[in-house]
Amino acid sequence: MNKTFAAAAAISLALLAGGCSSDNEPTKVASETPTTLYENCAQAREQGAAPIAKGSPGYRSDWDRDGDGIACEVDTTTTPAAPKFDSADYEMRIEKALLAGAGIESFGAACPDITWLCTISDIKARNESIIVITQQVTEDDEELGKRTVIGVRNFVGKQFPELAFVQVNNASGDVLANESI
Repeated sequence: MNKTFAAAAAISLALLAGGCSSDNEPTKVASETPTTLYENCAQAREQGAAPIAKGSPGYRSDWDRDGDGIACEVDTTTTPAAPKFDSADYEMRIEKALLAGAGIESFGAACPDITWLCTISDIKARNESIIVITQQVTEDDEELGKRTVIGVRNFVGKQFPELAFVQVNNASGDVLANESI
């Protein structure tokens, strides 16, 4: 193959590929597909690149939802829902903490030594801050109510810092104590 033919073939191929002009000057070829640094906004956020300003590497107009020149913005208009309060689980954990504090396995095992604990029949949580304890007594025994609040404060208080208030009722629903802990 002669050298002139080879040179002409190389120039033709270069022109077809857009690599040089007719003056043998290199030319810039615009890419048909944009260079994407990230597969999506989640990946850009994971890599600490988001938000991405227009003109910055990785910016894509289709990721700019509001057209303000910033792609992959964090949506601050919605806040995640707070986890739902599970009162049954909370009540069970309070009960376990009371029993563990007394070193027993059931409320009945506290009899006759720890009367306030022995007579608990129910624990209900209104929320994480307020619990209502029902005692298996029918009389209006304020002293029993106060001892129950003190026991809750001592056995449970440090494990449940969000618990702020205890109401103690007798079996008839009368309030024996209503105190913060």
